[in-house]
Amino acid sequence: MRANVYASWTPTEGFGVHWDDHAVLVVQLDGAKRWRLFGQTRPAPLYRDTELPPEPPAEPLADLVLHPGDLLYVPRGWWHSVSADQGGPSLHATFGFEPHTPVNLLDWLAEQLISREEFRTDLPLLDTPEAQAATCAGCASCSWPSWTTRSCWPGTPPRWTAGR
Repeated sequence: MRANVYASWTPTEGFGVHWDDHAVLVVQLDGAKRWRLFGQTRPAPLYRDTELPPEPPAEPLADLVLHPGDLLYVPRGWWHSVSADQGGPSLHATFGFEPHTPVNLLDWLAEQLISREEFRTDLPLLDTPEAQAATCAGCASCSWPSWTTRSCWPGTPPRWTAGR
């Protein structure tokens, strides 16, 4: 979880229309703040995503003004804009909640493996007879590892297996 506090003295939007890669709980502390929510245009977006989400609709799904003590939950990936356009200074806190996704698990696993020497060494090359014999289920007539979809027999070229 992360926390940020935002103070505004002008009605100008600080970030424009944007989305966050984490869910946010907003607590309005002082003054008033306008939140315009546009919804989600890409399910489950991530910080390092494969593509940008489509632009949000022109009109918001909700147009809310928060006052001291009000809470607002903004799900991950929801487009929104925020402005203190109610005629005075405003102060709010946001609490960001990081998602727990399979990508996060794999990132964590990679970080753990970095500290282990056997995962930092070079992979063996398959261009030596020793490497071929070690990876090709005991036969040295081809360079295909046994975990591929190819198989071979002594004296015959590699071929695709029927199960492919």
